[in-house]
Amino acid sequence: MPFILPVYHWWQVPYYWAGVKAYDLVAGSRNLASSYYMGPKRTREMFPLLNPDRLVGSLVYYDGQMDDSRMALSIALTAISHGADGTSRQRSDIR
Repeated sequence: MPFILPVYHWWQVPYYWAGVKAYDLVAGSRNLASSYYMGPKRTREMFPLLNPDRLVGSLVYYDGQMDDSRMALSIALTAISHGADGTSRQRSDIR
């Protein structure tokens, strides 16, 4: 799934670019696609609802691979460790 980071200040381009390229590097061979810079004209064409004032472009990166069941279990265990009650099934009496 592509994600866009709109850039409104020229100094943000190398800053964000380094971040998304580091993200690509960490993903390694499991990376969906390489991140890239998109100029202001193309950014406005693809995302017309973005504020065009001072837009200098955007960076696009890809993400989307995760283990949903492990994440759900991790969230549940964290909630339980903070005092929440955890159940795998719960009856509801909503009418």
